[in-house]
Amino acid sequence: MYDLVLNLIEIHMNSAKHIGAHLQAASSGIGDITAKKEQLNLLNQLWQESAPPDIRSHTRVINYTASQIIIGTDSPVWGSRIRYQSSQLLKGLRCQGLPTLRSIKIRVIPPQDREVKVKRTIEPLSAETASTLEEVAKTIKYKPLARALLRLGRHRE
Repeated sequence: MYDLVLNLIEIHMNSAKHIGAHLQAASSGIGDITAKKEQLNLLNQLWQESAPPDIRSHTRVINYTASQIIIGTDSPVWGSRIRYQSSQLLKGLRCQGLPTLRSIKIRVIPPQDREVKVKRTIEPLSAETASTLEEVAKTIKYKPLARALLRLGRHRE
């Protein structure tokens, strides 16, 4: 009886692998996408283990071929840093199971959710500074500059 159960489990496992193989063999199916995603996740883990700590949070593997890994960075600064250290990074990745890897390609992908908000605040001038600006503005012959100094002088405490 025990042997029968083991045989049934083995048959079930073999058929499950067969279905999985079909999914991966599909040229445009979900199997390819799932397999590619899993491979990228594994490569990202290898990258995170190989890359220096300060680079890890600014980079990720975005694609690969047998001889090239494509790293996405959030700024050109980190791309330059990777280029500078590429020989050491390649050596580390080769030692971790990617012996055919020959090059690292960098793509700068700025974060989409980063909004640059610049809030300009004008600090009030002291009364002494404001009166100095007004006095200087009276001596300036170039009228646009004199008007600009007078406008600045209005920002007093």
